[in-house]
Amino acid sequence: MTVKDVYEHLDHIARTVKTYSKGREYLGMEPPYCRKCGYVFKDLSKPKKPSRCPRCKSEWINPPRFMVLRKG
Repeated sequence: MTVKDVYEHLDHIARTVKTYSKGREYLGMEPPYCRKCGYVFKDLSKPKKPSRCPRCKSEWINPPRFMVLRKG
């Protein structure tokens, strides 16, 4: 499975986590950020690793991190 395939399955994973936990848990995302200037990619339409920083044009991007979190 490629990284691209994983990103495509994240919506299904999020719904599954919510269903199996009966709404007590959810799939959280720490957004990607530029390791050179610190720019945080907050407004992504789909979870992905951006290729280049819009501020400094660096390709040194930390990918998003996903974790299952408990509500409340």
